[in-house]
Amino acid sequence: TVVAPHSPASPHYLSAVITGRSADELLRSLNAIGIDCDSGSACNPQDLAPSHVLHAMGISTEGHLRIRLHDGVSESDIAELVTGIGSVLN
Repeated sequence: TVVAPHSPASPHYLSAVITGRSADELLRSLNAIGIDCDSGSACNPQDLAPSHVLHAMGISTEGHLRIRLHDGVSESDIAELVTGIGSVLN
């Protein structure tokens, strides 16, 4: 579930929840294949506690991923991200 769709205010970020999966498990699995994402609070990236904003919105924080797309990201980079997420979910 996409929590924060593309926004002109923050065009480089995507926030999504993979229902039924642990964010820690997802992060470790993605990192193992060379994809770095974050989870937890966007207000303080060092804070690994679940996002209080998602909680306040009534959205599950389990399986939450924050994805930052750097300048110069290509369509092949996006395809690699999608393929990588798909591979860790199977």
